[in-house]
Amino acid sequence: MEVLAGDIGGTNARFAIIDEDTIIFEKHYPSKDFNKFEDVFAVFVEDATGQVPHFACLAVAGVVEGNSVETTNIPWII
Repeated sequence: MEVLAGDIGGTNARFAIIDEDTIIFEKHYPSKDFNKFEDVFAVFVEDATGQVPHFACLAVAGVVEGNSVETTNIPWII
């Protein structure tokens, strides 16, 4: 089963598509180059040639309220 893993921080947004113990695709982006999470995620999807799993796990520094996170070190809401 493929899973999207992400680590979203003030310096970099890191994404990987993983199938069990194999990294299928991974890419890092400087967070400061994007105005919002949706922008960096759209570039990742394009770079991954549209291959996005149905399951995801994201590590994000920030305060969770409901189903959103306001990031600590960049002005993004995820």
